[in-house]
Amino acid sequence: MSPTDAAASGGSGRERRAYFRVRAYLPLRHRPLQPGERETLRAEMSTPRPEPEVEEGLSTWLCQLEEKLDLVLSHLDPAAQRPLCDRDRRVVEISGSGLSFPSKERIRVGESLLVELRLPGGRPRPVRALAEVVERREADDPWGESRVAVAFREIHEDDREAIVRFSNDLQRLELRARATSQESA
Repeated sequence: MSPTDAAASGGSGRERRAYFRVRAYLPLRHRPLQPGERETLRAEMSTPRPEPEVEEGLSTWLCQLEEKLDLVLSHLDPAAQRPLCDRDRRVVEISGSGLSFPSKERIRVGESLLVELRLPGGRPRPVRALAEVVERREADDPWGESRVAVAFREIHEDDREAIVRFSNDLQRLELRARATSQESA
């Protein structure tokens, strides 16, 4: 065990995660990478991108407007990629280092995917990451969905920070609700 691994596990040999993981219901899309696409996406994710200073209410409104325009454009051009929307929602477990999600598609361990998801809070663009499938658990019944776990291999640091902030906020809400229910019991 390397010193880094020992520090991450608290020296006990027990696995400890670098980021907290939470369960959420989020719009999510994924697809396998096309040949030659990895380098283009890697460069895009490493380029600094300024976030415009917009108040949250206006940002939410602009995101909704953009989603509607993208939806109209996708109807005009069926080959165009449609925006992430509510019908793409799935129960995911997410952290700053990766996520797991249900899938009916045949996805292999080791496969590289482009993952896109939308966090609540009026972010102007979806979170995008290059991810590697690290685990696939088969469904109990033949018609069910498998559970696919991916690790983020390339992600813009702003996107990772947004995921961590979202996870912390959700965890804080869950802890408050638990404390309130224990006080009332």
